[in-house]
Amino acid sequence: MTTSTVPQIRTWTRVLLAMMLMALGLWVFLLPLAGPYFGFGFDTAARWRFSQLHWVTSLAAGIAIFLGGALVMSRRRLLEEIGGLAALAGGVWLVVAPSLHQVWSPTAFAPQPAGAWHTAWLWIAYFYGAGALAIYLAARAQALSRRGEPDDSPATEQRRPAQATGRDREPNLVR
Repeated sequence: MTTSTVPQIRTWTRVLLAMMLMALGLWVFLLPLAGPYFGFGFDTAARWRFSQLHWVTSLAAGIAIFLGGALVMSRRRLLEEIGGLAALAGGVWLVVAPSLHQVWSPTAFAPQPAGAWHTAWLWIAYFYGAGALAIYLAARAQALSRRGEPDDSPATEQRRPAQATGRDREPNLVR
C-alpha cells in the first residue's frame, strides 16, 4: 500500500467505526424506551418510561457511546481519544452495571418473566452483547487514533528493507 492511500483508508475506517458506535449508542438508548413496542421490554412493559433504573443502567451509557462515536469522527487526535474513552466507558458500564445494581439499589433487577431463550436475549441485547460490542469498537477506534499518520522520518527509512532493483538483485544461480 502506498503512503498516499493510508490516510484515506484510515479516514474511512475511522468514519465507519464512528458510525457503528453512534448506531450502537442509539440502540442502547432507545431499546429500554421502545423495546416494549415489540415485546422486548426488559423490566417493564411501559413504553417510553424514563425511570432512574433506565437512566443509570442504559440511557447514560447509550449517550456516552453515541457521543464517543461522534467525537471519534473528529479530525483532532485528542477529541478522537476522548471519544474512544467515552465509548469504552459506556461499554464497560453496560457490562458491569447489572452486577453492580444491587450495590446501590435495594430493588431487584431482573427482566420480565419469559422463556429461558427470551430472557437470555434480553440480557445480551440490553447489556452484555451491546457492552462487549461497544468495548470492541472503542478499542479499535483508540488503536486507530494512536497509530496516527504514517511516519516517514529518516529513522523509519533506515528500518525499512531496501527494495531490490534490477542492479541490486543477486544473480539467480539456479536456471
